[in-house]
Amino acid sequence: MLFIDGNKEDRSYFVERLKTHLYDYHIIEADTGGAGREILRHQSVDCIVLELDLTDVSPFVILVNSVKRVHSPSMPVVVLTHVPNRYLWELARSNGAYACLWKPQATGDMLAMTILRALAHIPPKKKERHLPRFSFE
Repeated sequence: MLFIDGNKEDRSYFVERLKTHLYDYHIIEADTGGAGREILRHQSVDCIVLELDLTDVSPFVILVNSVKRVHSPSMPVVVLTHVPNRYLWELARSNGAYACLWKPQATGDMLAMTILRALAHIPPKKKERHLPRFSFE
């Protein structure tokens, strides 16, 4: 899971809460949109938690590049933002975000449950398994 948020205090709080609820998941933190994009280029993640207020990259670029197909996303993106603009939340949803949570009203429990629902709704792509070949000669 990738958590992209430039606010260190918010990121630390929510990541710690997620670690207690989603202990089976490895959570990678990015403090900028550019760092998040770089991680996405080199690593496979099951889910993205995305703040809408990034200073270096539009979060919509990350969202659109991560979701690929709006009505059939291959990866869940949960927006967790302090931006109180409902129009931006709706824009994020219409561009493929699974859910949008407003930080002043969100809790760690709420975020964890939203992520679990998102992963149930949009399961991670299974990596192709290659079985070893044996010779019986």
